[in-house]
Amino acid sequence: MGRRMRAGLTISAVGHLALLVWGLVTFASKPFAAAESVAVDMISDAEFSQIMAGSKTAPRADAPKPVVPDPGVPFQLVHHDDVAAAMRAAVQGRGSPGVYNLAGDGRLTMSDLADALGWYSIPVPDLGAAAAAELTARLPFMPPEAAWLQAFRVPVLMDTAKAKRELTWRPKYTSRGTLDWMVAAARDEQRY
Repeated sequence: MGRRMRAGLTISAVGHLALLVWGLVTFASKPFAAAESVAVDMISDAEFSQIMAGSKTAPRADAPKPVVPDPGVPFQLVHHDDVAAAMRAAVQGRGSPGVYNLAGDGRLTMSDLADALGWYSIPVPDLGAAAAAELTARLPFMPPEAAWLQAFRVPVLMDTAKAKRELTWRPKYTSRGTLDWMVAAARDEQRY
């Protein structure tokens, strides 16, 4: 049996065992004691339809907020103004030719992203994130958006020391500031 097959079998066995234990614990509780009788008002079909129709003047309920899984993998963002400043420094001849890593100071996780969007986040263990990413990688006809699961398995952190030293580049925006700016810009765009 190959190494990948054993890993897949182990993940499957652990997942099924966790589901089985959850089901046993959840459904093994004592049943409710039955009451001797319950008073019930009989209503007609028309009355039931009127109750279920609701009120046309009732306030509209907010859409449910999405839940974002957070495997705890850190990442960074960089603001486009900071990228432009680094490019300007390179064009002006500061620093040696080559590749420069650019990122705002600070680290973010998916929980930070969810907070900025006003969404919920739930911590996901590394094993769960790895299993979900592996599953989406193997399934045919997955939407391209599912590839993002692979991206959040590995930290995306940049060492910006070379850009700061050679280009004398300093980001004006932190990673969190860039995230807040992006969320505000996306919300402004949705209004129009």
